[in-house]
Amino acid sequence: MRIICSFLEYASSKQINFKFNKQKDDIEVWYDQKQMQKVINNLLSNALKHTKAEDTISINVSQEEDYAIIEIKDTGSGIAAAEIDKIFDRFYQTEHLNSLNTGAGTGIGLALTKGIIELHQGTIRVESEPGKGSSFIITLKLDKKHFTEEQIAQESTESTIRQTETIVPSVEIIPDSEWKKRKKINGLKAPRC
Repeated sequence: MRIICSFLEYASSKQINFKFNKQKDDIEVWYDQKQMQKVINNLLSNALKHTKAEDTISINVSQEEDYAIIEIKDTGSGIAAAEIDKIFDRFYQTEHLNSLNTGAGTGIGLALTKGIIELHQGTIRVESEPGKGSSFIITLKLDKKHFTEEQIAQESTESTIRQTETIVPSVEIIPDSEWKKRKKINGLKAPRC
């Protein structure tokens, strides 16, 4: 939840709409919390870099059969079809990197993101269209059968896979105009960041 709260304030300062959509209240999945935080951090950071004021970034969480699906979608600048196969390569940077005056990155973020997802036995793919935005779609297996016993954390271990209660945060991300009201929306209270 801390990830979403930190990005919510920044998105609001850039006048970017930030939405959170969930298919259901609980989707249990096993993952390394610190590593997945890096993944979500990187994808949200990239979305913010390539999204203009009044555009939208959304996080969509759903379950399809035995998989949790996390989609980070923006209505930003998008990625050219010729570059989509290269964006997960280490040190690769897109041609339009400075289109929104965001400064140059290192080209490591998406390669690291893909590596972390693959260590979780998951996949990541991108759908994008220049001028219309991008969707980064993460697919993670439910249950823990795909992990070895050594990968599953014991109580004192911090850097291995552990079970979480749910992958779906129990808050609704709302636009800044509604944020200050702190009223109930769809039965959920607005986050207190």
